Amino acid sequence: NNRKNGMIAVLEEFDDLLDDFVYKKIWSALTQKEREIVNAIGETEAKTGEICKRLSMNSSTLSKYREGLIKKGIIEVPKYGVIALALPRFYEITRTAYGVFQRPLLRSKTAAMRS
Repeated sequence: NNRKNGMIAVLEEFDDLLDDFVYKKIWSALTQKEREIVNAIGETEAKTGEICKRLSMNSSTLSKYREGLIKKGIIEVPKYGVIALALPRFYEITRTAYGVFQRPLLRSKTAAMRS
């Protein structure tokens, strides 16, 4: 239990350092729509169709923002039709530090049934 508490403390310190020296600047440079897309992706990855649906956005509009976020190094496209965050712990830190509390997209029917 002490080891677990120690690891949690290290992770919290890591998050604080990432936020203070890197992520705060990145987050402040994002537009509101880019922030909404990051939030919709959540902790892992999300299908582009799900993001469009959640944000009431058409695919060509999402594509424009997706390209900008890729150029900024914030997201990546691990496979066709899927977007993922490229920055470690970016979702967790921004969610905590900047009040981003929207629930991430569900990944499967099994995940939906567990909620």
